[in-house]
Amino acid sequence: MENRIWLGTLCLWENSEQKWASAPVPPMALCRVGSMSTFRSHYTTTTYNRVLMMQLNHGRFMEDGFLILPGFISTEELHELRLGFDVLVQRTQDQSRKDRTPDQPIGGRWQADAQPRVKVDDVVTEETAYVVEYYLGKPLDVSTELLRAERVGLGALGLMVSAVWDRGATDWHRDYCSNTLAPLGGVQRDLAVNDSPYVQWNIALYDDDLFWVVPGSHKNPDSEEMRRQLLMDNRLELPDSFQVSLKAGDAIVYAAYILHWGSPYTSRMRRVIHMGYYDFDKISSFGHQPHYNMDLAFTRNLSAETRAYFEQQVAWTIECRDLYERIFRTALERDGDAFAKQLAEAHPEESCRLVSVAHICRMAEKIQKLCGSQADQLSPEQRGAAEGGHSEELWSDFKRRFTPSEADELGRRFAVMSARMKGDRDRSDAYYTELHRKLSGSNEDGVPNFDTRSLRTHYHEMPKDFTIEDLVSSW
Repeated sequence: MENRIWLGTLCLWENSEQKWASAPVPPMALCRVGSMSTFRSHYTTTTYNRVLMMQLNHGRFMEDGFLILPGFISTEELHELRLGFDVLVQRTQDQSRKDRTPDQPIGGRWQADAQPRVKVDDVVTEETAYVVEYYLGKPLDVSTELLRAERVGLGALGLMVSAVWDRGATDWHRDYCSNTLAPLGGVQRDLAVNDSPYVQWNIALYDDDLFWVVPGSHKNPDSEEMRRQLLMDNRLELPDSFQVSLKAGDAIVYAAYILHWGSPYTSRMRRVIHMGYYDFDKISSFGHQPHYNMDLAFTRNLSAETRAYFEQQVAWTIECRDLYERIFRTALERDGDAFAKQLAEAHPEESCRLVSVAHICRMAEKIQKLCGSQADQLSPEQRGAAEGGHSEELWSDFKRRFTPSEADELGRRFAVMSARMKGDRDRSDAYYTELHRKLSGSNEDGVPNFDTRSLRTHYHEMPKDFTIEDLVSSW
């Protein structure tokens, strides 16, 4: 049984059998999180098992874009979580073999992937229910503190696992796409005013040094030097990048917008708990919500208290969609005053409110494509691109909310902003296509794919000299 004690930005976990006050707290314990070796050296293993201490420095998190939390999982927790996740890994591997297609190796997708993952809600059993409950314990508490939020949702229940054979480095990327959401530059300016809408976690069950980040990149666009490197080779170490070396039980929590890299993916034992938490009261977090499972069948194996959390999250999700619908209805009715009122509810901070309009515009584009009169003519590839990671359940919901003609009209209501963002992206793509040609010394007409993870934020600026009033006047 644990009791949490909050002292400003400092969080102490008190074990009921050993009071935290009995262990001296050295001054260096308040050092900047990120220097794990310095932090760790002031504690013996025994002390660390009974005093789990970390600095939840919101200012440092917003400055660097991440915090490293040494000893986040106690020795006892580590043993239990390893056992539980091993069961879930085995169940996932078994299912992968059953679902194998003729073009896949004998182990199916699991064996083919460079970084196999366990989707916990697909394979959880009654005996492993405590694994799900871990996601709703300390990680949720810390995320709530860092997000400064009241309603925090769990975006995914995942585990990253070692590849079957050595696969090399992955690509540098941000978990964000300017091509399908608001341009990154606007989101970063909003971040400085309204805090992060979403945080992600890596929690190591075994020593892990695969993850790299570029400190501060969550709030800054890529430098021109970085853009050029990503354009030519997105699998090399970037300037000012930092390798995150986690010991078993350590964790890193980071802003999703941060530039990060996995290098290299090998067959060495890897078990990293991976999940995200988002603030339901920030409309800019909606891009991450599709990772949430609205089908609560998996909760039948969970405790009543845990089921209640997921049921509450479904209710919050519906409220979020209701807000979108109210905003869209005001646009359909050409009611600029009501539109402004609903928008203020979604984004109270006025200075960056156009960022939320850009998010809403992107959603209107998708609703027109997937719910409008031409939706049935989309190819599977076109539909997949339009869905942008959101589940079919979301679009079925919006189809119930809007008729095909209303969906078409929504696209027209936001067409002027869509055109501005498309023009900006086209100019950005043209510039970097020409730069790629010059850097590669090639006269061929090859065009870089600006929808790939490394290049999808090269276009990043909000439309210039464009206001909410300009959008409303176009109605």
